[in-house]
Amino acid sequence: MRERRPDWLVVARWELSRILRRPDFILSVVLTPVIAIGLSMAMNAMNRERSFDVAVVRTDAAGAVTARGEAALPPLKDFHWKDPGAAGGDTTALAAAVRAKTFTAALVVPADLGTTDRPVELVTRRDPPRWSRDLERHVGRQRLTERAAAFGLSPAQVASLHDSVAVQSHVAIGQRSGSRLANFIVTFAILMLTMTVLLTSISYMMVGISGEKTARVTEVVVSAIPAQAWMDGKILAFTAVGLIVGVVWAASLLVVAAPLSFVLPGTVHGGNLVLTLLYAVLGLLLYNAFIAALMASAQNLQTASKWQGNFIMLPFIPMAFLGALMDAPDAPWVMVVSQVPFFSPVMMPTRLVIGAVQGWELALGLVILALSFWLMRIAAGRVFRLGMLMYGKDMSLPELLRWASVK
Repeated sequence: MRERRPDWLVVARWELSRILRRPDFILSVVLTPVIAIGLSMAMNAMNRERSFDVAVVRTDAAGAVTARGEAALPPLKDFHWKDPGAAGGDTTALAAAVRAKTFTAALVVPADLGTTDRPVELVTRRDPPRWSRDLERHVGRQRLTERAAAFGLSPAQVASLHDSVAVQSHVAIGQRSGSRLANFIVTFAILMLTMTVLLTSISYMMVGISGEKTARVTEVVVSAIPAQAWMDGKILAFTAVGLIVGVVWAASLLVVAAPLSFVLPGTVHGGNLVLTLLYAVLGLLLYNAFIAALMASAQNLQTASKWQGNFIMLPFIPMAFLGALMDAPDAPWVMVVSQVPFFSPVMMPTRLVIGAVQGWELALGLVILALSFWLMRIAAGRVFRLGMLMYGKDMSLPELLRWASVK
């Protein structure tokens, strides 16, 4: 005789199948990576073709032109030095040429750049764009070269001025293998992806639970399937939906990184990656169980905004602590707050990358997070059992806490 599947597994499979067949879900999952990949390729093509025609002229103190175009400045990648023609060093005439789109911008550089305090004049069509900083740095380097030459320094001596100080680091606390920067980039990407996935799974859960209550199908549900099994299945299904979206988006990010020639600055420690993913999955389960309990206490999405909506942003509060965490990851308050279940999925991986968390803290954080999820799913089942059949009245927060503790 074929063994009967657990009720929670039947609910999870039904809910997951129902969502995966929804046209809006399919389009969102498919279109997101397609759009991301298309935009990345378009941006990559634009970056390859990016070039700016800049009119460059050198003038002496009397305003006479001493050099034009390529003779005025050394070459700079993505910039083409152009002869300003009849405009010469007249900023009014150069501004007219820039407005007419004859040039992207114009530079009037002092002939005695290395020995004068006269400013370099930049003419742009609007407020100086971001690429104007490249021009400023390039002219600054040229001024340093010319000033050094005026002092009789050779090119080799000028180059030595830019030599950085060699610093040999000695880490007092053992550091994991792999590049710290690479570990940080991967960890931060996973955390950002987790927050995005969380919004997706929360939105589907809110619509699903509130829709069932509005359609008044809960009476049939609780008569056929235990309330706890129904809620467990929903939590598992919506978590699986979030993980599917996360895998698809992560794969699209990898595809996006390829045409952009993005390479991690070092290797990633496998243990860091596993622990970060484990915290992310457990956090997703906890958040979904928490949102399920909140939505089971509301009549619909509109009434949920009374006080339940104030808790929707709870998982994102740890982002406000990251600055202080980076400055003092060993502070006692950071160690305590990072053990709070709603905060640990973000704070623990961050402290792990910094190398400021001990093994017992990681183990304790995982135990607390797993136990919190287990208790939250039980609370969500109890709220569903006692509150989903209430129509015309939303639970208050004291009622929610009281009902969550009723066996």
